[in-house]
Amino acid sequence: MLSHDDHRRRRLLTPKEAANRLNITVESLRYYALRARTLPYIAIGRKILFLEGDLDLFVTKRRKPNAPDVLVELENQQGVTNSSPAAPASPGSTEAMLPDVLAAGIR
Repeated sequence: MLSHDDHRRRRLLTPKEAANRLNITVESLRYYALRARTLPYIAIGRKILFLEGDLDLFVTKRRKPNAPDVLVELENQQGVTNSSPAAPASPGSTEAMLPDVLAAGIR
């Protein structure tokens, strides 16, 4: 017998349902599935369906690190030790570079 989570992952969604779940347009959903080939789908005749678990994986693969993750990564790369949170950021510090790193990741 399938668990609730297994059953949910195997649930088939229409393009409209899948687009609503991802908060994107149906046109964008079709692009990811048919042109970019980054979103798996099931074709039955002319009908296209999406597994709910595939949508979850699609979102997980596109998750970008948040600011604290970027800050820790920069500190590890630069060998920066614990600094006082109350101390102002010096021009070459990780904290001062954070807006530039975030801006570079948005482009």
